[in-house]
Amino acid sequence: MKDMKLKTKIIVSSACVVLVALVLCLVVMASSSNIYKGISVCGINVGGLDAEAAEQKLKDEVFFDKLPAFTCNDREFEIEPFDISLDCNAKETALFAKQYGKDKNPFVRIANSFKFMFSPVDLPIIVSYDEPAFEAEIDKYISDLRTPSVEPEIRVEGDKLYIKNGSQGLDVNKEKLSKDLANVAGGKKDKIELVIETVNPTPISAQALFDEYSKEVVNADYEISGMRIKYTESEEGISFDVKEAEKIIEENLKNSKEYFIPLTIVKPNPTTEELDKSLFGDCLGTYTTRYNPGEIGRTKNVNLAAKSINNIVLKKGDVFSYNNILGERTEARGYSGAKVYAGGEVVDGLGGGICQVSSTLYNAVLFADLTVVSRTCHSLPVAYVPLGRDATVSYGSIDFKFKNPYDDPIKISAVCSGGVLTVGIYGKKQSDKTVEISTERISTIPFETVERPDETIAVGETKVKQSGSDGAVVKTYKKVIENGKVTSSKMIHTSRYNPINKIILVPPVVEEPPVEELPGELPTEEIPEVEEPDISQDAPEVKNPAEEDAEKENQ
Repeated sequence: MKDMKLKTKIIVSSACVVLVALVLCLVVMASSSNIYKGISVCGINVGGLDAEAAEQKLKDEVFFDKLPAFTCNDREFEIEPFDISLDCNAKETALFAKQYGKDKNPFVRIANSFKFMFSPVDLPIIVSYDEPAFEAEIDKYISDLRTPSVEPEIRVEGDKLYIKNGSQGLDVNKEKLSKDLANVAGGKKDKIELVIETVNPTPISAQALFDEYSKEVVNADYEISGMRIKYTESEEGISFDVKEAEKIIEENLKNSKEYFIPLTIVKPNPTTEELDKSLFGDCLGTYTTRYNPGEIGRTKNVNLAAKSINNIVLKKGDVFSYNNILGERTEARGYSGAKVYAGGEVVDGLGGGICQVSSTLYNAVLFADLTVVSRTCHSLPVAYVPLGRDATVSYGSIDFKFKNPYDDPIKISAVCSGGVLTVGIYGKKQSDKTVEISTERISTIPFETVERPDETIAVGETKVKQSGSDGAVVKTYKKVIENGKVTSSKMIHTSRYNPINKIILVPPVVEEPPVEELPGELPTEEIPEVEEPDISQDAPEVKNPAEEDAEKENQ
C-alpha cells in the first residue's frame, strides 16, 4: 500500500514538473519577439522570423512588375507601377506582422501561438505609392467623373472666427483602393475597380473649433543668461461660447456665404514690445565715432566687433569684459588686416579697428554713468576720439571692463553703417541724470623727425613715410548732474600719449672705397728750363693756301 502511495506521489510530482515546464515553454513562445509561426504576408511565410528578417524577406520576394487593369464604370485602363512609385512598405508590414496576436493578456498570447500554428493567417501587404502621381494618372481617364470636394475655410481676424462652408464632391474611394493594391502582390486581384462615391468635406464642429483655435493668454516674460536676453513671446488669449457656436453653425449649414462666431480676446499684460520698452526704453548714454568705409579690412573689423557687443545685457553687478565677448582676434574668426600701432609706428596688423569700437563703447559707458573697472589709454594719439577718452585693448593683456551698478538690467546697442559707428546703453532711468565729460591737456611732447635709409629711394630724393604727431599728457574729468544739481565732479584718470615721430625715407648712404697710402716719397725729377720766345717782335704772317691761290687769281 505504501508502495502504491509512493508511486502515485512520484507520478503526480512528475506530471507537475512537466506541466510547469510546458507552461514556461508556452510563456516563452508567447512572449517571443519573433512573428508567430503560421503567419504569412500575401502568401510569403514569415512565421518564426524577427522583424528585420521578415522585412528583408518581403523586400526580396515582393515585386510589383505589373498591375491588373483598372476599371471605373464602363472604362478600363492600365497604369504602370513605376509611374506611381508603387512599392511594398516592408518595414511597416513586418512590424505589423510581429505585433499581430500579441495581446496584453499572456494567456491570450499563448492561445494565439497555438491557434496560428493550426489555423494559419495571411496578412495583407502595406503598400506605399505616390498619391499625386496616381491622381494624375487616373485623371487621364476619369477626370470628368471626379469633382473634388471643397474643405471649409476658417480664419481668425480680430475678434471673429470666420467660417465658409465646404462642399461635396465625387471621388475614388481611397480606402478600397489601398486594400486592392495591397492584395495585388498576393495575386488575389485580376482587376481593380475604382468606385466613385460622394466625398463630404470635413464637418464643422464647435468643439473641434474650440480645441483648435482657443488658447490661454501668454504674458511676456524674460530670462537673462550668458549676457543675452531671451523673451517668452506674448500671445493673445482666444475663447468663445461653444453652445452659442453650435447654434450659429447649425443655422448656417446651408449658407454658401461666409459667417462668423464672435470671439473673446484676452490681451497679454505685458506684451513683448511693452516688456522690452519697460526694460530698455530709456537711453542712458550714447556716443558716435566715424571711420573710413573705404578701408575694407578696418571696416570689416569694426562691423564684426560691433556685432559681437550688440544686444549684450548686463544684470545688476554683472561685469562686461571686452576681450571675453570678442574672443581672440584671428583670421579664422573673421578678422582682417588693418592699420595698428606697434613699436611707436603705424603698421599693418590683424584686427585693426576694434579699439575704435571699445573707445566708442567707453564714452557711452561714461555718459551712462556705469562703473569703469579697467581702462587703458593708447600709447600713441588716436584720431577718432579726443585724447583722454579712448580705451585700448589687446587680447590676453589689456582689457576694457565695466560693471552695471543699477538695480535694473542694461543693454548695449552697437550699430555701424556708412562710416558711422554709434554705441548706446539702454535701460530704465531712475532720475533726470546727465553726464558731462571734459579733458585738460597738461603738457605736450613734441615729435621728432627721423631719417630712415631705404633702398627704393633714389639719390637726391626723399619720401615721408609717416607724418608726425605730438604726444601729450591729458587729464579727464567727469561731472554728474541729477535733477539740476551737481552730485559728482572729479578727475577720473590721467592719460599719457607718446609722440608719433615723423619718418622720412632717404637713399642709403654709399660708402666710398678707402684711399691707399703710397710707400715713401716719390723722387723729384729736374725739369730743364725752356727759353721763352721773344714775342716783342711781330710774328710773320701766315696765310691759308686757299687765300694764296685767290690772291694769285686776283693778280
